[in-house]
Amino acid sequence: MSYENPTRILDTSLGEAVKALDTNRTQILAQIEQRKQERQKADKKKADEIKRQEKEKNARRRREYDYKKGVDETVANFNSKFSDDVLTINDYTSVNRESSLIPGSYDAEMQQIEITKDQLEEDYNAYQAALEKDPNASLQDINPIYEPGFDIESIYHQEHGGPIDNIKDEIESYWEMMSEVDEGSEEYMEYKKNIDNILQQAPGFIATLNQTVDNTSTAWDYNGNIIKPAANMEGLILYDGKPDFELRKDAAKQIKFKQNQGRFKYIYKDGKSYVEYTSPQSFNGKNKLLIEEGEYKRAVEGGDVGGLVNVTDGK
Repeated sequence: MSYENPTRILDTSLGEAVKALDTNRTQILAQIEQRKQERQKADKKKADEIKRQEKEKNARRRREYDYKKGVDETVANFNSKFSDDVLTINDYTSVNRESSLIPGSYDAEMQQIEITKDQLEEDYNAYQAALEKDPNASLQDINPIYEPGFDIESIYHQEHGGPIDNIKDEIESYWEMMSEVDEGSEEYMEYKKNIDNILQQAPGFIATLNQTVDNTSTAWDYNGNIIKPAANMEGLILYDGKPDFELRKDAAKQIKFKQNQGRFKYIYKDGKSYVEYTSPQSFNGKNKLLIEEGEYKRAVEGGDVGGLVNVTDGK
């Protein structure tokens, strides 16, 4: 073997090693560049997502502002006896006069208390706080306007809430659902349609309900009693013979005298608006009255009924 042969073998081996190193370096640089591009893409994607979320948040704020403005202007500010600030509450007070009907018992006379809803709520909360400290706390110490034995618990729950609160709650629940889905999606458009339907149906429905009850105002005296009929008198309660007449008359009385709004509830279901009235007593085995917006308005506009109850004419 000659001397040169090993050298040529070594030279060839070294050249192959250098080529391998160059190839490896190129691959490493390519990988570095690829990771750099991937990071840039990830950073851009993250930035785009932040922009998208911010855009969606701003759009949601605009929607909520528009719908809230719609509620405030279209629902809360229309003339409705359900939303009057002043309540007239009946307070039955025992008097020291023996009843002629039941010997040994005492009559109860009714007095009417006028109070704002805010004051009633303030007194109720103050009374509940007082009871927590002293179970024997007196309501009269909170506000002497109430007679002993006045049931503020029942009164508060019957006066608190009502259709206006229900309408707002319904719309706010759809706001929340809309914020959880993509704008323009099928679910989003369905929720928006429900809000639009409520804003379109509810104000006119409740205004019509109130107005038709006002049309029966001649049938009641100041204390909420039905005026006794006499020949040829107009504007008296007309008994129509339907099974739910007494329940409808009871609901009409509450609306007329701005009492017990908590007995009334607004319901939106399957694209329709309803007002449900729940009475504490049963009439012919029934204590709930469900009034559907479209059906009620068609009946009133068609002249089939004058309202929840009708009144007599000259005939």
